[in-house]
Amino acid sequence: MSNDLSADDVRGAVFAKSGLGRRGYDPKSVQELLQLAARRLDGRGYLCADDVRSAPLRRASLFSRGYDRAEVDAFVDRLVAAIRALES
Repeated sequence: MSNDLSADDVRGAVFAKSGLGRRGYDPKSVQELLQLAARRLDGRGYLCADDVRSAPLRRASLFSRGYDRAEVDAFVDRLVAAIRALES
């Protein structure tokens, strides 16, 4: 799998809901990170790979399943690699 992600790939990312009884990531928190990352990939942002890696993704509320954490984490790994490639 290629680590190359475009800003459009980031903007169009879709994640599954977490499993029943599991609290995934808060969708708003994930979308905020993705917006900043897409701006960076467009050449307009300031985010570095370490910023993405350490971004605090909130957990979904108790009454919401949120985004699947493993799926988001895998996407963030790809995103870190794409931004790191821009930095080198």
